Amino acid sequence: MDRGFSLAVLLVVALCAALCGCAKQDPLRPPQQLLSPYASTPAEPVWAVVPLRNESGTSAVDQLAISDTLVATVTQARGLRALPLNRVLDAMAALEMAHPQTPADLDRLARAVGADGVIVGSITAYDPYEPIMGVALGLYARPGALEHAGVEELEINPRQLREQPTTYDHFGTQRSMGRGPASSIMLVLDGRDHDVKMRVRRYAEGRTEGVSSLQWERYLRSMPEYERFVTFEAVGLLLQREWVRLARDRATGGPDAGADGG
Repeated sequence: MDRGFSLAVLLVVALCAALCGCAKQDPLRPPQQLLSPYASTPAEPVWAVVPLRNESGTSAVDQLAISDTLVATVTQARGLRALPLNRVLDAMAALEMAHPQTPADLDRLARAVGADGVIVGSITAYDPYEPIMGVALGLYARPGALEHAGVEELEINPRQLREQPTTYDHFGTQRSMGRGPASSIMLVLDGRDHDVKMRVRRYAEGRTEGVSSLQWERYLRSMPEYERFVTFEAVGLLLQREWVRLARDRATGGPDAGADGG
């Protein structure tokens, strides 16, 4: 009888130890972070987001909600600020501007809201059931803004340079204050693709509680969550293009060649 009781106690202790061990194997992890390539002195650069156009072919898109999600994503980047979407909408209304159409429009809007750069873009694909979402974004800079790199160095990736867009016809007549966009990106992310699923899983680390029944798959089951993932990927890619642009300017003696920090 004593022997059976002792075995039971040992089993309980072993089970508790196993449970504790499992809990220790699931520590909190920091989420992926976005990093601005710009020098943060005297102040962090400011981006403004023009409400995205819907070119997806479906009316299921809530353009303002996705645009607001894009603003929230930009604010997550270290060393970068974004203006609230309502402030941009108010400025556009005051300027009687339904949507920027010319370089002069972009310059007026940037100066009205005090932004260094303006993001103009569209939602190119949207299916809440698969899920699928595509965006095209162009970052337009005010003259003299967004030209000074931060202190961290970036290795120029030849593949990234090959993939850097050289034509911006997708954005129509919206030229940036006399130039094309400083950087632009286009991407479509299909949630059924295994590579996209792996990227979703990496994005979810540090953002999803381990006790959730869906865990990282919540970003594939909920379209608002998937929109957050897609905007994070889009802003991350746009910042990568900006890192490459500034590094290339530095290497070729462009606008940023004389900046400190490297």
